[in-house]
Amino acid sequence: MKRLEMHRAFDILDTVPEEEFETIARLASKTCGTPIALVSLVDAERQWFKASVGLDIEEMPRDVTFCRYAIAQPGRVFVVPDAQSDECFSANPLVTGAPFIRFFAGVPLVTKEGQALGTVCVIDRVARSISPQQLDALTSVAKAAMAIIEQRRTIAELERARESQKCVEANLRSEIARRMEVEGQLRQALAHDCLTQLANRLQFMQKLDEALASLRRNPRRRGGFALLYIDLDRFKHLNDTFGHAAGDELLIEVARRLRKVVRSGDLVSRLGGDEFTILLRDVTVAAVAEELARRVEGAFHAPFRIAGADRFVTVSIGIVLADRRYRRPEDVLHDADIAMYESKANGRQRSSVFDDSLRQLSLLKATAELPKGSPDRRESAKASKPLRRRSSANAKSVRATSCNRCARRG
Repeated sequence: MKRLEMHRAFDILDTVPEEEFETIARLASKTCGTPIALVSLVDAERQWFKASVGLDIEEMPRDVTFCRYAIAQPGRVFVVPDAQSDECFSANPLVTGAPFIRFFAGVPLVTKEGQALGTVCVIDRVARSISPQQLDALTSVAKAAMAIIEQRRTIAELERARESQKCVEANLRSEIARRMEVEGQLRQALAHDCLTQLANRLQFMQKLDEALASLRRNPRRRGGFALLYIDLDRFKHLNDTFGHAAGDELLIEVARRLRKVVRSGDLVSRLGGDEFTILLRDVTVAAVAEELARRVEGAFHAPFRIAGADRFVTVSIGIVLADRRYRRPEDVLHDADIAMYESKANGRQRSSVFDDSLRQLSLLKATAELPKGSPDRRESAKASKPLRRRSSANAKSVRATSCNRCARRG
């Protein structure tokens, strides 16, 4: 069945807006960080938008659209980093005029029969690139959108057969269950890393924000939570030496081992690359987080099978014991990252707890890199004045030798 015939079979063109597709567009925009995102369908003469973010029109002529190129390659993601410098698009009226497209990335909506109906695409007005993680997420969103469209066809076929099939109600119940399963798969895809099936950065940041909000809602509650920031040592060397397939197998095994050492209720996440986090709830002393860090290090004592041989891998860990001084999840992650780099600076294969002395050294390092006499340098110098440390008989002091955030991870 040809593409235009497929459009008629799906009966989705010129239908009213639906929240499911609006959610898809919002997720695509948020995941890729673009002001414009579309769920679009392309027929013989036009591109029609089932859902859109950042664009107020409903359709445009087919011959000027970027999506007509995307649907010509159903098995690939179509990316234009800079339309103004692209020979094919530099004179396009959508580039020279509104909406002034510079960046475009589109994933075709492909039916089971292999026909591309349209795309889930993201658009920016500035030239830019798109990361592999964003490409994976955009592909997952497009698959979820196509699953919903496929469901529409199935439901429509069932409804047309209703009068002639006595078992139509049972079939509809089955279809509803399948639809719920697909929606569950959508939630799973949006909240989990597609390689390791751990929580992804989006879910992790949401849970971290919820943990901070819980502290603010319960000011009399003792304690808070802790965060472990885990980075594989020399992962880039392993990846470059043995290939990305071996690197992926290693990351999957790392995720499996991390799941085995955490407590019930702890959240293990993969932020991207070789970076993992563990969020620990109801932690009142750093010793609890340090004990988990030792268990994590112990999980790496056994060798990993890489490229047919046993090889040892180590980790550097940064620990933050969060309290009500933190207001944003990004601040907690930032301090854990500093502590993790402290572990790397001190020889790797260890953990470091973030404290006020490490904060001061980080500020001093940042101040030293600013131009002399600059306002930012004066403000940083004020902020780096000594702070009173918490006294604790069991507190371990961390001495920083380097907090260079631009250092190459290894």
